[in-house]
Amino acid sequence: MSQTTVRILVAEDSPMVRHHIATLLKLEGWEVIEAVNGEEAVHKAFAEQPDLIICDILLPKLSGLEVLGRIRKSESLSTVPFILLSAQTERKDIRRGMEYGADDYLPKPFTSEELLGAVRRLLKRSELVRKSIEAKLQQLRDVMFYALPHEFRTAINGIQGYTELLIQGLGNGEPMSYEELRDIGVAIRTAASRLHRLVENFIIYAQLQSVAEDEEVLYQMRQKVTDPAREVVGDVALSLALQYRREKDLELVLNHDVPVAIEYHHWHKILYEVVDNAFKFSPPGSRLRIRDAVEDNDYVVIVQDQGRGMTPEQREQIAPYVQFGRQQYEQQGMGLGLAIALLLMEFHHGVLAFSDTPNGGTTVRIAMPIAPMLDGEKSNA
Repeated sequence: MSQTTVRILVAEDSPMVRHHIATLLKLEGWEVIEAVNGEEAVHKAFAEQPDLIICDILLPKLSGLEVLGRIRKSESLSTVPFILLSAQTERKDIRRGMEYGADDYLPKPFTSEELLGAVRRLLKRSELVRKSIEAKLQQLRDVMFYALPHEFRTAINGIQGYTELLIQGLGNGEPMSYEELRDIGVAIRTAASRLHRLVENFIIYAQLQSVAEDEEVLYQMRQKVTDPAREVVGDVALSLALQYRREKDLELVLNHDVPVAIEYHHWHKILYEVVDNAFKFSPPGSRLRIRDAVEDNDYVVIVQDQGRGMTPEQREQIAPYVQFGRQQYEQQGMGLGLAIALLLMEFHHGVLAFSDTPNGGTTVRIAMPIAPMLDGEKSNA
């Protein structure tokens, strides 16, 4: 965003103050849109789509807080930087304004340096946010154009290829051995499972996003209980160890029989994604240790692998459709698994934390609130 393209809306009913602000901004090379009351400010904000809004709290027709409220409810303007102007006696309104989503406020009288400093700071922050969003959108476009088709094609080609091999073998009239039939069957099942998981994760993530703001649904989800939690941990760990043919690598230490405040399928999904990730990104023959603990009112599962690990930046960027080092390493999936696990943990007031494992690798700490066990609450019964 260059200075010549920046457009700032100034909503101020005092002609002298409005003229002073507009003059300062124009001297910086910014375009200024002026409004004399709250209704005009809202109208011009929607019509002009400014890059930043400066608004007095005490405006005729609509107050500055009412303007702010309408701006924040708009999808197109919800992230526009908003500066409130106020007299020193309006501290309660200032506090309310910050709660409504104002980015900054300036008490009157303010200096030219204070005003310009606030505007420059917010424009810089807005530009950084815009660049971050553009980078994520580009990453998503790359996934949709390259990684997603690759994932679907790989699974479908596997199913088609091995099915054709089976048909040809049977059609030749030559009997196929048990081992050949078994290997083909396992290969088809593996490809189908990969495709099923990919589609399932898309559906689950979309469903979770749809209920993220529905407090009633979230409340009902939080009433579910899985008891005992450790049985699911053991089942997931052992089944994945068998799947990866790494039974000897798994060290399982589970000693606590407690219920957790989450339904069985969600608890299973969290554990599956975390443990699967640990197996996937650690070499065969390296130890994968899973243990549990009770800390305060949390049931804690700690998963430690000796794989290539994650950088602090990668841990912060766990998100759907993101896979780290895809260009350097052969990977499967779309990066949805850990994003789903994080959402489920957030919904159930749990904590999913990543850190380094001593001597290399990653440690994942899953802390889920322990639930009081009531009759009829076992979700995995």
